[in-house]
Amino acid sequence: MKLLLSKLGKSVTGTHLGVLLILLFFTAQVCEANEIYVRQVGDNADLTISQDGTDNKITGSGGRALLSGNNTSTTFTQTGDNNQVWSYMSAGNGQQTVTQTGNTNSASVDCHGNNCVQIITQNGNNNAANLEFGNGGDYDNTGTITQDGNYNIAGIEANGDDNTFVIDQDGDNNDVGGITNSPITGDSNTLSITQDGDYMEFEGHLVGSNNSLTSFQGGNADNSFIRVNAIGSNNTGNLRQGKKIDGTVDNNDSGNFEQYITISGDSNNISTSQVNSGGTSSDHHMAHIITGDSNTLSHLQYADKKKQGFVEITGDDNTVTLEQRNSGNHFADIVLTGDDHTVTSYQGGSMLGGHSLELDLTNAGGEYTVTTTQNSSTAQSYSLTGMCTNTAGCGVTVTQY
Repeated sequence: MKLLLSKLGKSVTGTHLGVLLILLFFTAQVCEANEIYVRQVGDNADLTISQDGTDNKITGSGGRALLSGNNTSTTFTQTGDNNQVWSYMSAGNGQQTVTQTGNTNSASVDCHGNNCVQIITQNGNNNAANLEFGNGGDYDNTGTITQDGNYNIAGIEANGDDNTFVIDQDGDNNDVGGITNSPITGDSNTLSITQDGDYMEFEGHLVGSNNSLTSFQGGNADNSFIRVNAIGSNNTGNLRQGKKIDGTVDNNDSGNFEQYITISGDSNNISTSQVNSGGTSSDHHMAHIITGDSNTLSHLQYADKKKQGFVEITGDDNTVTLEQRNSGNHFADIVLTGDDHTVTSYQGGSMLGGHSLELDLTNAGGEYTVTTTQNSSTAQSYSLTGMCTNTAGCGVTVTQY
């Protein structure tokens, strides 16, 4: 069965096995305020809906377009202002694609099933996008949000394993949220977030093991904020502000970075960095709290003004590397409770600015190894509090010059 509907700036095409119900509501005097009501049931469906104009809406029962069936492909395209897509898909091997061009658009798509692909692309201002996957046990799903423009908001809610999620925001005042209250739950998931603009914010909550999180904030960043809470083991995190994932710097960002990471679990590997390279001076603040064993943390801050770094770890056999470079006042506070830790710290900058490091090691047995270097033409201070219970001693090296 082949269906084609074109009326009042709308077109719908579909090839399917099953039942398709589409209702078109409009007022003759105001043709732009159109609404499409969708309910699709059946396998092997191929549905395309296009809207041109303002105040259009794609919806269905309970406020959402309903799509049910395996091996389905659905495409929603809206060009104009104040458009909205809300849809719910229950399918295996289902695909939903939403493209919105214009202002004040919003899209929220949901898939419950395996091997789902959901894509949202928004070009314009004041857009909002949200992806939802599964209610537990779903796997091999892929979600992508691309937003070009200002005042964009993106969120993901997922429960399942072996999923891949990508968010790419270009523009001003971008925000990735919706994860804090509804965590991404499951194992072996991959989450990649790129924000290239001003006043960027990312907050995430991940629960599970063997997950990978990559986040980059850069461009003309005046303010960048990251807060992540992760529960699980064998996870990998790479969170960079101003410095790209490949290690290069774009020389545009002005800094003023904040980052807060909380980890609960074992054998996690976390790499973080803050770099302002745009020639302006701004403060950086970074704090990490880790509970667990055999974790590895890399904490890097490169800037030309004040840098503050805080590390608090409870557990055994953890490794910490902390670097604070360039001019400005450097302060680091490292507190480790547990046994067999390795700490390497460096504070350097030949221009104005003092260095201060406070290190507190509390252990009940085993050993710890500490290597500290402070390089500056101004004041340097170092404080170490610890008790070594290892009969062979603990290694402590402090270099100031």
